[in-house]
Amino acid sequence: MIMRLKAKKSSQIIIYGMILYVCIIQLLLSAGFPHFLIFILDILNLVLFFKIAEGRQLARILNNPVIKIHIIVYTVGILAAAVNLVNPVLVLWALRNNLRFVIFLGACILYLDEKDIDNIFNILNILFYINFVVFFIQYFVLGLRGDYLGGLFGTEKGANAYLNIFLIIISIKAVTGWINNIISTKSTVMVIGISLFESAVAELKVFFVEIVIIITLIVFISCIINNKIRTFAKGLIIVIMGIFAVSIGLEVLYEHYPNFANFFSVENMIGILTDETNGYSHTGDLNRFTALKTINRVVFSSDNIIERIFGIGLGGAEYSTSSDLLVSAFYNKFAYLHYYWFSAPWMYLECGYVGVVLYIVAFIYAGIQSTLYIILKKDKRNTENIVIGAVMCFLTPILYIYNQSMRIECAYLMYFCISAIYVRRGKSGRTS
Repeated sequence: MIMRLKAKKSSQIIIYGMILYVCIIQLLLSAGFPHFLIFILDILNLVLFFKIAEGRQLARILNNPVIKIHIIVYTVGILAAAVNLVNPVLVLWALRNNLRFVIFLGACILYLDEKDIDNIFNILNILFYINFVVFFIQYFVLGLRGDYLGGLFGTEKGANAYLNIFLIIISIKAVTGWINNIISTKSTVMVIGISLFESAVAELKVFFVEIVIIITLIVFISCIINNKIRTFAKGLIIVIMGIFAVSIGLEVLYEHYPNFANFFSVENMIGILTDETNGYSHTGDLNRFTALKTINRVVFSSDNIIERIFGIGLGGAEYSTSSDLLVSAFYNKFAYLHYYWFSAPWMYLECGYVGVVLYIVAFIYAGIQSTLYIILKKDKRNTENIVIGAVMCFLTPILYIYNQSMRIECAYLMYFCISAIYVRRGKSGRTS
């Protein structure tokens, strides 16, 4: 019993450390620290995996629906890789890139309790204000703009993908806390205001859509849970506040980036959703919303339906900036498509329609299941953290299509947030 408690305590420390590390590692890399530091997360994750295996807890986490479906997806990918003779080294590299988040999710469920979840959210909230200070310096002193504005998440191109995940989590926490009378109106307004400002000057257009969805989902779920007129009234207030804040945020966006003045017009949005010719960067690469159609036309044979169903195999489209041994022939041929910028088409290439659908079904199922648990009062825990995890699950389709954030290190933050659904106060997590 003592040994088990010690193992849990050390695992908690590792999880806390990994989350903090994710929040600063990109800034260190931007400052010139060696890239191999990123692999410290892998080492810590392996330690967590061995602790899970040593404690004979693998069966428990495999019973979790999100993890179970992930394993099915990657099993399909491995089988497809075997059929298509994908280099085993690339398969292993792909497993590292994908399974690390599954292991981390399982560890969070097993070793954290609700007190830990609250503590980590509090730490992230402190980091939110530190991030704003760093962001302020990057923007006003260093003159950085757009994709290079990441605050704590560095100044490399694409840093705002990390920032987006971070702002989503903080905003969900703030709105959920406010609707449940845990967080003050002043603090909530400040969080939303800062988040929208950072999104505007970092050219995070998607966050304006995400914040509307966040507020709508939280209000909807909370009204059903509480079934009170007061909850509906508070929800209506925050919806109005949200619309007002988004309108101001859009004005800031348009002022700093005049070329986006008509970005959210109906005509422009239809063009973005349907333009298959120019692609994301107007160089003939993939468009986020027509990516699978383009892949079917350019990559997959029209007469090979099996390839479309199961993909070319896990690892078949992999690449790495660390070693040529981890770069696939497929990447060398089709890198111009920039499929690796987005999670969904990358999954489609390697695991086909089966992978694309099952992967996102895992999160939607978890979101629906946890919401029903609360509504039907089958779960007597504090519902705030469950709502936070559920809302994050419902946002995954956007992240899946929008960028590659579900495949890079910032996904650790997302999976931590989702783990809040499955942990209990003072106990190891349940997995069903």
